[in-house]
Amino acid sequence: MAGVTRCDFSDIMQAIEDKFLADAVVADASLITWAVNDNVPQLSGPFDVLMRARKGMPTPTDGGAWDFRELQYVDITIRSQSIKDSGGSNKGWVKTQNALSSGIINSLLTESPNYGHFWPSNSSGDLLTVSPLKVHFDLPPERKTDQEPWGDSVCTLEIHYMPLVTPQGK
Repeated sequence: MAGVTRCDFSDIMQAIEDKFLADAVVADASLITWAVNDNVPQLSGPFDVLMRARKGMPTPTDGGAWDFRELQYVDITIRSQSIKDSGGSNKGWVKTQNALSSGIINSLLTESPNYGHFWPSNSSGDLLTVSPLKVHFDLPPERKTDQEPWGDSVCTLEIHYMPLVTPQGK
């Protein structure tokens, strides 16, 4: 089994994006958008997947510079056009949202070649997290108002990793 390596959190986000592409959750990287805080790009097509990292925090098992671990949450927001069906129903849109949500769940919880769940890793095979990703679906598909031409649903990932820290003397 490969070891866990310290990394920049963007390496983990890139590994998640690569997994979505490899598992055909989306057809093209242009459908995956990264955002920070409230700087969220506008939806520019029928759907996209928005990845937004929240601020990290030390874990309860923080062991100082030698074993510093961080807990980071990433919201994966599926945004899509919500065009009403004939008769005013949202059935087609809800089906689309659920299919995309299932694709994300299957991608993140499908077995990797050497592990039981998806463990982000680098090109050398080193693990980027200290445990598999945990998936929490907080928000069901919703539209802000009945007149909105789009809607979204959110999946939150809980990620434990070792950020880049260089202890003194190394």
